Amino acid sequence: MKLMKVVFCTLLAFALAFSLAGCSLGGNIKVDKDGNVIIKDKDKDGNELVIGEKKWDKSKMHGLDAPKAKLETSLTIGDGAMYGFSEMKKEDAREYIETLKSKGFTYNSVTISDYSYTGTNEEGLSIVFTYD
Repeated sequence: MKLMKVVFCTLLAFALAFSLAGCSLGGNIKVDKDGNVIIKDKDKDGNELVIGEKKWDKSKMHGLDAPKAKLETSLTIGDGAMYGFSEMKKEDAREYIETLKSKGFTYNSVTISDYSYTGTNEEGLSIVFTYD
């Protein structure tokens, strides 16, 4: 549980750093009808950076469907993505981990406390899923 909190806090700090960088670079900042802040810009390599858009990008998630939960926020850059959800049930989290395994994310896999899973597929694509 402590490891999950450390990983989550690290990812949160990463997201906040990108959001500050987006603001200081004069990125395209919008507020949607629900009051959510969405930042769109490009990183130094020209990759699109999007923070806060509530949209699951299946192509960045290796063809996976979103888990059964309410999508709250996202951070996408280049080929990577990070999503935050709420209202997920424990059973849905377990089911999603089994879906990841069935889709081939079984190489270099690590399961912690039945609710945190990291795995790589044979193409070298990695995914990290944590339920807390």
